[in-house]
Amino acid sequence: MTDAPRSGLQPGLRLSLASALTTWAAMLSWAGFAETSASYLAPLLIGAVLVGVLIPLTPLGPVLGFVEPPAGFYLFLVAAVGAYLLLVELVKRRLYRWARSRL
Repeated sequence: MTDAPRSGLQPGLRLSLASALTTWAAMLSWAGFAETSASYLAPLLIGAVLVGVLIPLTPLGPVLGFVEPPAGFYLFLVAAVGAYLLLVELVKRRLYRWARSRL
């Protein structure tokens, strides 16, 4: 019986951190970003994503049960997050335009 690497939760953790950042960014309009009272969260969320991405690459990663993902995972993560943000921004603009026309 072979020992399979324990990699079940590690990509999910990075995706969860990235989805928290993208969800937060999607809720804000780009124009009002600096004016929001929650703009101080951006550095915290970006820092959390960076920690989640970098831990598997450090000696601490294997101790915590992390495995280093293939480079393709990072390419997918960047593409998926970028596509998600673009799609949400397009839908949000359309919704704002529709809501203004109803007033």
